[in-house]
Amino acid sequence: MTDTMVKAQGDISAARDDIQNILRSITESLIVLDDAGKIAMVNRATLDWLGYEEQELLGQDMSLVLGPGGERPLSREIRENMNGKAAFANAERTFHTKTGGTIPVLFSWSVMHQGDAVVPGIVCVAIDITERKRTEAILEKSKEAAEAASRAKSEFLANMSHEIRTPMNGVLGMVDLLLETDLSAKQRNFANMANRSAQNLLNILNDILDLSKIEAGKLSLEFIDFNVRRVVNDVIELFAVESHSRGIFIEASLDEEAIPIVRGDPVRLRQVLVNLVGNSVKFTEKGGITIGVSQVEGEQEKVTLRFQVSDTGIGISAEKRQGIFDAFTQADASTTRKHGGTGLGLAISRQLVSLMGGKIGVESAEGKGSTFWFTVNLEKGLGERFSEREKTASPFEWRISSADRAKGVTGAAGESDWASCRILVAEDNRVNQPGVAAIISQWGCQVEVVYNGREAIEAIMRESYDIALMDCQMPEMDGYEAARIIREWEQASNHPRTPIIALAADAMQGDRDKCLASGMDDYLPKPFQQEQVYAILKRYIGKPEKSMNRGKA
Repeated sequence: MTDTMVKAQGDISAARDDIQNILRSITESLIVLDDAGKIAMVNRATLDWLGYEEQELLGQDMSLVLGPGGERPLSREIRENMNGKAAFANAERTFHTKTGGTIPVLFSWSVMHQGDAVVPGIVCVAIDITERKRTEAILEKSKEAAEAASRAKSEFLANMSHEIRTPMNGVLGMVDLLLETDLSAKQRNFANMANRSAQNLLNILNDILDLSKIEAGKLSLEFIDFNVRRVVNDVIELFAVESHSRGIFIEASLDEEAIPIVRGDPVRLRQVLVNLVGNSVKFTEKGGITIGVSQVEGEQEKVTLRFQVSDTGIGISAEKRQGIFDAFTQADASTTRKHGGTGLGLAISRQLVSLMGGKIGVESAEGKGSTFWFTVNLEKGLGERFSEREKTASPFEWRISSADRAKGVTGAAGESDWASCRILVAEDNRVNQPGVAAIISQWGCQVEVVYNGREAIEAIMRESYDIALMDCQMPEMDGYEAARIIREWEQASNHPRTPIIALAADAMQGDRDKCLASGMDDYLPKPFQQEQVYAILKRYIGKPEKSMNRGKA
């Protein structure tokens, strides 16, 4: 052997040793398999991880490392791809140590190549992801804890909603009935003051619950045809008396020809306008408020409308405009401020506008008034579907009219013998019981009141009723369970279906779907208005000949 050949062999051996040293010094696990799928080489990191000596691993199957069965997918891939150029990257696997422990790893392998030629063998690389898995477990526990806290908050607010709204229903109902009796001027003034105070309390409660529903992602929008002009008129009518008493005007400016009948949520749109106009009335001492509506852009089926509420009030400085749409933020947060409020109206308005695909903002200068504006994206409605009455109807009235047609109820007088109708009311609150009964009785209906779901079941199985109003939360048996049992009994006995209407104070969860899923036919949230009770009776029984007295219950 010549000196040149000896030197070449030495260089090759040295290079091999260098490569081996490099491979063994890699901090990730590296395992080389031969063409039979046996371990041909391992680096130092692999030995340290698994606790084996090198000779204990060489020539062994990968099942020693990946565990019984763990090597099967790998062996199959090796057989199928040994002559190809396939690679397998970043699969989570588990390494098994000599002492019986486990190590989660991110596992990759590739067929070895030399140029275009395939060298029999597989290179496997694994990265220890123990810390990552531990972090993921901590994050998962944190996520579960946060979700549990959110659920607890939602349940608490739902329970508080029920506990507050139920007595509020009784207060508003009894005060409303009181106002329909013969009172002295002094007594009527006191009753009106009590009614306004109760309404203010209810508005605050609604604001808190709306914000909570939005934050929890549980507030959904309706999708119905409505008249924008009517929504604006409703808002003006709502503030007409207060603005007149303050000596300020309130008016609308809108191009009716350019604003079509639209499809969306008129109640939530009205809520935004009420919040903005209410603020303007509160902070305007002279001059007045103008509500403007214009079409920003429109397509064949969609339209973007811009609403603005301009006032001649005290205005807002640039500094105080910062964060004005954030929850619990007020332009004047001092304890000596002249004007009250929870600071939730604008925050809720921003969230509602966002849900309707729009934006909201304010332009103002201190002492020069303010203009609050917002845009909403709506679909164009089917204007030809509206009668003349419906074109001028309130959003609530149109919603009822639409629902009536969907159920095939025309509501014409004389459809049913109204004076002989029998109504069952299941309500556990002793104050609400006479209030609801009095409201229904004024239309000539016979009313029977029961205390819980079990009594409601017994009553319906014993007697025939035209409709049943069922409170959702009652002692012994709630309305959901009672409705399910009633529906099962009706089906088993071939008994005619009794319409069941949920009386729900659970406004936080807004579980209309839960009511319908239990077998109820409709949903009446507390506190409800007399017009809503009237609409329910009209929808399922027929139209009373006596016109209803508008009010709250």
